[in-house]
Amino acid sequence: MAAALVTICFWTSIASAQAATASGNPVNVGQYEIELRHYEESGQYERDLAAVIGEAKRYLAQQENRGGKLAMVLDIDETSLSNWPAISANDFARILDGPCYDLPHGPCGLNAWLTMARDRAIAPTLKLYRQARKQGVAIFFITGRHEGLRDATVRNLHDAGYDSWSDLVMEPDCLAPASAAYFKAPARGKIVAKGYTIVLNVGDQASDLLGGYAERTFKLPNPFYVIP
Repeated sequence: MAAALVTICFWTSIASAQAATASGNPVNVGQYEIELRHYEESGQYERDLAAVIGEAKRYLAQQENRGGKLAMVLDIDETSLSNWPAISANDFARILDGPCYDLPHGPCGLNAWLTMARDRAIAPTLKLYRQARKQGVAIFFITGRHEGLRDATVRNLHDAGYDSWSDLVMEPDCLAPASAAYFKAPARGKIVAKGYTIVLNVGDQASDLLGGYAERTFKLPNPFYVIP
C-alpha cells in the first residue's frame, strides 16, 4: 500500500514527463531534472520516505514480544544517509572520481564526498533505527560502499545518530558484482546462519532486497539513480 502511494505521489509531480512519453516524444532531460529537484526540495520526497518507514515501524512494533534473536538490515546510501548535496551538484550524473570542493557547485566526485563523511541522516529511517534499538532488535548495515570507506562511513553514521550496531558489512575493495544482490543476499544469509531472524530489510534499490533471508522487505523511493 505504502509503495503504491509513493508511486502516485512521485509521478503526479512529474506529469509533464508522463505527457511527453505518452505523446511518443522523448522525455526532456532538463525538464525531468527540474521535476526531480522539486520532488526533493518541496519535501514530498521525505514525506514519501516517511510513508514507507511508517509501515516498517508498524510491522516492527508487532514483533515486540517475539522471542529469539531478531535483526533488522538497513542499506546506507539513500536509505539511512542522504547524498543529496553530491547528487544535486552533479545534476544526477554518477561521478565517482575527482575532487569535491566547490559545493553546492559540481562536479563532486562521489568517493571524495563519502570520504568527507557529511551525509545527513534520513530522518524517518533514523526513527526506525531508534525503535529497533529500543525493542532490542539487532541492527546490521549492509552497503555497497567499499571497505576503503569504512572509517569515513563509521564516522558519518555516528555523527548522524546511528551510534551502535551489530555489524557493518561492506563490499571488498576488489569486488564489483553485476548486481548488488549478488553481494547483499549472501551477506544476509551469513546473518541468518548466526541464528538471527531478519524480520525486516530496508533499502532504496530493488537489488537491496532481492535474494531472500528476510521476512519482510520495505522499498524506499529513489528516483535519482538505479543500482542493478
